[in-house]
Amino acid sequence: MKKNKLLKPKKSLVNKFAIFLLSFLILFIFVIVISYCRLTEYKELLNDVTSKSIPKIAKSSIIYKQTSELIYLTEKLNNSRTQAYRRITLNQVKDKINTLKELEKKYDRENNYIMNSLLVIKEELLKLNTLIEQRLILKEKLEKQNTKLFLLNKSILSNKIETSFLKTLDLWKLTYSEIINLNYKSLSLDKFSSLKENIKKINELNIKLKQITRNLDSSIKSYYLTYYESLQDIVFKKDSLLKLKTEQLKIQNKAIGKENFVNNLIEDFSHQIEYSSYTFLENFTQKTKENAKKVNKQMDYMIVLLLSLFIYLIFLIYYLN
Repeated sequence: MKKNKLLKPKKSLVNKFAIFLLSFLILFIFVIVISYCRLTEYKELLNDVTSKSIPKIAKSSIIYKQTSELIYLTEKLNNSRTQAYRRITLNQVKDKINTLKELEKKYDRENNYIMNSLLVIKEELLKLNTLIEQRLILKEKLEKQNTKLFLLNKSILSNKIETSFLKTLDLWKLTYSEIINLNYKSLSLDKFSSLKENIKKINELNIKLKQITRNLDSSIKSYYLTYYESLQDIVFKKDSLLKLKTEQLKIQNKAIGKENFVNNLIEDFSHQIEYSSYTFLENFTQKTKENAKKVNKQMDYMIVLLLSLFIYLIFLIYYLN
């Protein structure tokens, strides 16, 4: 009986020790698991920062710079003076758009919007290029007509015909010179209203010249009639100087409007990228702050758990002693 009574306290003590030890181990494992989970979350956050967030912010900065260069190239294209310069600039524009496309392939969520925007920008730039090409063709034609006008004027000025009808001939030459001077003036005009007013004056003088030519003496009439008809070909008929200049101004105004439209598209695209980057950065900062708070809370929680575990261990040792 005494032996059984002694065994019972021993068994009871062993059982209590086993329970205390088991509970200590459970608490210890729990602390380790919690620590591991927090560490894994923190590791994922760091991976997200290094592999996604920082590269995306860097790419947004590069894209913003590329779009600024694209605006510069658009202006450069519109100011092309020759066909060769236009073709070189157009190739630079295409290369820049391709660079932007390559950069944007790494953006999955925004990819559709950005690719569509770049396609629209490229389309509009090709339309602008067509207008610049037409404007340069007209410029070449205008230069040819201007050369013809210069040679015609030079021929008249060098002409020294002796006639008894000097007064009428002088009036003819004066009117002729006024028409040529007004045509030269037309070449420097860049407003439709000014060009229209100039053309009106030229037409009035041309009617006057036609009448004077008819009234010339028959001995010189056929000679100056040839000059008059040459002037009509250069200034008034198909592919004439005034018609070419009018068409050039129309295309120039269209090109300016198209350039402004393209620049607005590029700027909108750039602002969208900038806004997307800003939103992403803001969300990322908010997410980082929330994770930092979670980590701090978890650290506090871990300290409490470790203290509890430490107190529990002291209690266990004290109890066993």
